[in-house]
Amino acid sequence: MKPKLFLFLAVFFVFLTLGCLEENMSDNASVGNSVLLSSSEQMIQDQLNQRIENTNSTNPEYFKKFETDPATIAIFNEVPLLGGRAAYSWGESLYSIAKTIQNDDNFTNYLEEHGGPLTGYAVSTDYMLIYVAPEKRNELTSEDIKIIMEIINQAAADHGVENVPVVFHASRIEISGLDYTLDS
Repeated sequence: MKPKLFLFLAVFFVFLTLGCLEENMSDNASVGNSVLLSSSEQMIQDQLNQRIENTNSTNPEYFKKFETDPATIAIFNEVPLLGGRAAYSWGESLYSIAKTIQNDDNFTNYLEEHGGPLTGYAVSTDYMLIYVAPEKRNELTSEDIKIIMEIINQAAADHGVENVPVVFHASRIEISGLDYTLDS
């Protein structure tokens, strides 16, 4: 497994886990404006809050490396410099946007399984990556990219986000069981 992909997947699962914990904490019984928590629930809530506050900052410089990557087809917007709770919220927003577009037929029609040039997409804690089959990169027109960005921007607006950083990258992510490899 390549280190960057492993790091991405590890961060993704941490955010997913934290999101689930945070969701469970909001389900606790409340009285007035206060939430009643058992001591173990309070400890979990405190740990969650500490993890959120200590979320790594976003990394705009890493995103800029795509500008010189020959496999980059198009790049949109910039990664905001955020830390702590703001960085955590940004990552959660990107994840929510990705969940929204996965249910949009206008987007999924571009996926390879439907005859399109896209092999998939992913979110990091900083940006969205759209994978384009390297052998189909010339089939992805500027009009296609414009339409895909409109879909992403609409999903982002639905979640109160503007200027989502997006990279269209000629690479293929292949998932087989638990063995993840990234070919470019």
